[in-house]
Amino acid sequence: MEDAKVMNQWVIVSNLPVHEEQLKVNASFLNPENAQQLASILLDFLTKDLRKNSLQYNKHVNKFSEDFISIVKRIVNKLRITNDSSYKYLYIKLHKHLPGFDKEEIK
Repeated sequence: MEDAKVMNQWVIVSNLPVHEEQLKVNASFLNPENAQQLASILLDFLTKDLRKNSLQYNKHVNKFSEDFISIVKRIVNKLRITNDSSYKYLYIKLHKHLPGFDKEEIK
């Protein structure tokens, strides 16, 4: 499903709540036990012009990454300020796994 979102492609997915939460556009939801519903959706693909909406997926991924790193930096900085002994351990792990995560960046 993630590949289809990145490529702004239409997807057919079961009507699980997680799919309905993650897919707001470019999706047809169906009851996986209803063959007639699947046939109807496939017929729509053949006979209708299903407009695809651009998701700007990469923009959302980048925003999530920036927000996540910002949160991690605030946590590390708080540990440093309170002189928590876990600061050094956490900093070493983050520095190893997040390229460009330098002490100077922690604010």
